[in-house]
Amino acid sequence: MPFSTDTRLERIKIEKNLCYDLIADKVTEEAIQEGNLPVPYGPELIWLWKFAKKLLKDREEVRGRPEPVGRIDWYFSLKGEDENAEIELKGRRRGDPLDLLVAEMMILRTRPGRMAGRKRCGRYLSFPANGARQDDKRSGAA
Repeated sequence: MPFSTDTRLERIKIEKNLCYDLIADKVTEEAIQEGNLPVPYGPELIWLWKFAKKLLKDREEVRGRPEPVGRIDWYFSLKGEDENAEIELKGRRRGDPLDLLVAEMMILRTRPGRMAGRKRCGRYLSFPANGARQDDKRSGAA
């Protein structure tokens, strides 16, 4: 049976876009532990963070070592438009609550066994000895 090119993505209604930069400083482990996130969808983010922590723990057990945290991943944002836009360099600390939540959800979604087992086309995330990589083949394990 060939892969289908039919998609249902256009049927998903996006109700609210949570801008990472606007909520990252409010989503702390302390606020999560207190059960009070002063951001839209706070209770849902708390649940997702706990789920992400469980996924991380399970992955670390399989890997046999902890995930490195605390390192700064650098990215940039543009202020303004067109050729007049200013480039702003920003840092995001690995292991912070939002970083962990986003990373674990992406890893869960792109694990080879998860997508390939359902005969889904896509980019597969694998973790060879020298780091993470993406591939369009169903090889490797995550």
